[in-house]
Order: sequence, then structure tokens, then C-alpha cells
Amino acid sequence: MGDALQGKTTTPAATGPHGAWTGSPRATPGRLAALDVARGLSISLVVLGHTPLPAWLNGPLTTVRLPLLFFISGYLFNWERYRHRPGRLAWERARRLLLPYVTAGLATFLFWLVARRPVDPAAQAVPWYRPLLGWLYGSSSDEWMVFNLPLWFLPASFWGQVIFWGLLRAVGHRSFAVQAAVAVAAGLGGAGLGRWAHLPWSVDVALATQPFFWVGWFVRQRVGLRLPATAWLAGTALWLAALGMNGPVAVNARAYGQPLWFYAGGLGACLLALRLAAALAAWHPARAVLGFLGRHSMVVLAFHVGLAFPVLAHLLQWWLGDALLGAWGLYWLWGLAMTAGLGWIVERSPWLATLLEGVPVPARTAKAERVPPRPAEQVTA
Repeated sequence: MGDALQGKTTTPAATGPHGAWTGSPRATPGRLAALDVARGLSISLVVLGHTPLPAWLNGPLTTVRLPLLFFISGYLFNWERYRHRPGRLAWERARRLLLPYVTAGLATFLFWLVARRPVDPAAQAVPWYRPLLGWLYGSSSDEWMVFNLPLWFLPASFWGQVIFWGLLRAVGHRSFAVQAAVAVAAGLGGAGLGRWAHLPWSVDVALATQPFFWVGWFVRQRVGLRLPATAWLAGTALWLAALGMNGPVAVNARAYGQPLWFYAGGLGACLLALRLAAALAAWHPARAVLGFLGRHSMVVLAFHVGLAFPVLAHLLQWWLGDALLGAWGLYWLWGLAMTAGLGWIVERSPWLATLLEGVPVPARTAKAERVPPRPAEQVTA
């Protein structure tokens, strides 16, 4: 998930008249704990949403988890680094997003083919090659990516960042009002395309989520993470209003409802989530757990459905004679715990960090630090 899923932050950059970008960053080194916590909170909600969660609880969360990841990606997007180097952006995002997509996709497909399909009648009803074709197409569909559906987010995030570069290239020097209008227009265009067809590598979703990228970037330019109380209070009100007017959404299925309410609710939820993340970051246990999940959210995303959930179901079936598929709380905690364990292993293996998190081997820090290196640019299913 690129910026949203890993890496250190860079600092807010100064803006000129009318909010136009001036290109002079204000340096404050180091990782912002609140962003790690926000990323960990978001990926925890993603895992929760893939359990058999009751609709009354899952519905409100659908408007938070993926918008927050895209928002964080926009917040961390390093325009100054890539302004004149789109090839560098494409290369580094391919390494950070598409390499894990390939590696985790092949690993979980083989696990599905060898270990899951022979004992699952529902899986046997799906031709063995169909999920592989769906993975190559890179768009969300239960039938075509049945082995590991959440992987769709990685190509969507790749194209989202590439498109966002183009948006800033075109209007980054203009006023914030013009930038906002163009971001919303791109989003509406993507939402419209998604109703017509699910494009390869989720390009339509990448377009539809541009308002979240842009608002994250806007917040970084203007206030950083020190949001005033009025911002998160207004965000809460906006989120609740959108829930009432638009209801639950499903970004992967292109079910946005009324797009403007979708954006309003998602952005309101992001402001509320940032406030919550800042509060949790001040509490050491939450900062430690959610921060770790945030730093390894790529691994959590890639393996909770494709590996952790099936392993738990098999263990419960063997031990109790019942897979307890409705025990959403148990699956949620297991999905987080098992993938966190994988993250712990990845953190100690430079080659696994490269293959599964896109971290270049030479950039790995010393073992004593146990902290992933600062990515080239970071921001956010």
C-alpha cells in the first residue's frame, strides 16, 4: 500500500498565495507515531471487515477504512521528490506495491491451489486457472480472486499515486479551490467508470479515490496532524450525516452510493480517525500494537485472508470439528496476530522485507533499530 502502508513521513511543505505549492519543506525528522497508529487502525478495520461481521457494525466501518488509507497516502506524498521525475515515482511505487503484489499473490495462490482447493468443495467448483487470471487482471471479484481478494488494493494504490502525480503536475501550482475541483472531477469520473466496467488493475478505483489523496495532501500543507477540535467535530458530524444519507459503501465492488456523500462521509471519517489515532498514540500499549501493525500493514493486508483465516479454520475444524466461521472476533484477533508474527519475521529478514514490503535491501537499518527505513515518499483499503 505504498505510502499508506509503510515508511516514515516527510514534513509539511510551505504553501504560497492561494495555497499554491512553493516547494520549500519544513523539516521535522522522524516518523510520526500518530500516522503509524492511524495506518494500524485502518488495516485493523480492513481485517475486521473481512470477517463475518454483523451488518450493523460493518456498515459504518466501510466508510472509514479504505478512505483513511488513501488519505494517508495523499498526506505522505512527496511531490517535491517526484515533481520532475515521474519515472522515479513509477519505479519506486512498482517496487513497493507491485513487487509485494506479485510475491504475495503467487504465494497465496499456490497455497490455495495445493492446500485449500483439494479439501474445499466450493473452491473445487472454481477452475484452478480462473483466480490466476483474476490476479493478473488486478481487479476485485470474488470469483476471479477467490484465493486472496484484498490484493486488489495494491495495483489500485499504485495507479492512484501515479494519477495523483499527474493531478499535481497539472494543477499543483493553482489555487486549492482549482485543485479540489479537479480532484473531485477525477473522482466522479472514476466512480462513473466503475459503474460501467471494472478496469484492469483497478484504474477506475484509483481515479475514484483521488479526492482522498488530495485532501490528505491538503491537510499536510495547511495544518499537518495538529487538527483543531472544530475539524474533527465537523468531521464527525459529516460522517454521521453521510451514513444517514448514503449508507454503507464498498469501494472494491464500486458501490459508492451517491459519490458526493461518499466523499463527504469518507473525509469526515478520516478527520475523526486522525483525532482518535493521535489520542491512541499517546497511550503506550496502543502505540506499540497499532504502530507495529501500521509499519507492517503490507504483510497484514496480503496474508490475513489468503493465509491466516484458512489456517485458523483448518485448526478449529481439526480440534473442535467445527470451523466456527461465524466467530468474527476470533478470526479478527487471529488474523492480526498471525500476520503480525509474519511482520516480525519480515522485519528481521532483508530479503523478505524486499519481496513482501518492497523495502530495498541496502536501505534496511541495523538490526538493533528494528525500524523500517524511510521510504522515498509515503502516504494510503
